[in-house]
Amino acid sequence: MTQYKLLIKGMFEKRKTFEERLNSKSLEGWRAVSMSSENSLVSVLMEKSRQPMAKKKAFALRLDEELMKAVEKWAADEFRSTNGQLEWIIHESLKKKQSG
Repeated sequence: MTQYKLLIKGMFEKRKTFEERLNSKSLEGWRAVSMSSENSLVSVLMEKSRQPMAKKKAFALRLDEELMKAVEKWAADEFRSTNGQLEWIIHESLKKKQSG
């Protein structure tokens, strides 16, 4: 049986706090399947994954302030966490390199 959970970001919740809640759920095996935004509310429908997430290795990454702000803005525009956006950028770059 598939399990679903709805996370809602209200107008008074900070974006970073909401991202932390999303990241926490993803570490518990939940994944975002649908997102919507109306006025100042953001709703994310999450589905319980059947497989546990792959183990990830943590490491420090140093970026200059302008580059970090650009990544954070891009991530917010795509409803991703900053970490998720960096993973996506690296993944897409590796796919492109391997196919070409």
